[in-house]
Amino acid sequence: LEPDGTLRDIALRIYPREPEAFRAWTANRIIIIENELEEPIIKLMKAQSDDHVHANEFFKSHGFDSKSWSALINNNKTDLFTYRQHNLSVIVNDFLAKMSGHNLEDTPPLSIFDLDEPDEPRDAAFI
Repeated sequence: LEPDGTLRDIALRIYPREPEAFRAWTANRIIIIENELEEPIIKLMKAQSDDHVHANEFFKSHGFDSKSWSALINNNKTDLFTYRQHNLSVIVNDFLAKMSGHNLEDTPPLSIFDLDEPDEPRDAAFI
């Protein structure tokens, strides 16, 4: 990515044109950090074997599962975008929850506020 470049240079379109209802969807983009590809990304992706795709962390991290991969191979853009958009949402939400500490208990246990020494007798005024 050039210093004055944009993410458009690395977020390549899988299909050159999307169906009308899917124009702004992230599901038609894939991040590829290569200066130049020798072939269109769709052709390179379809050349991958099914076993390679399902075992490859790159494809998993980019929202490809068996349903979305099958839709890609069968040129079913609508299903591909629908499945992959859902998968990408799950990946991003999981990442944000993990990085923000969502669902972590942020209050200390109440036992640390017990300042009485266990061996000292309690003051009768507080019993």
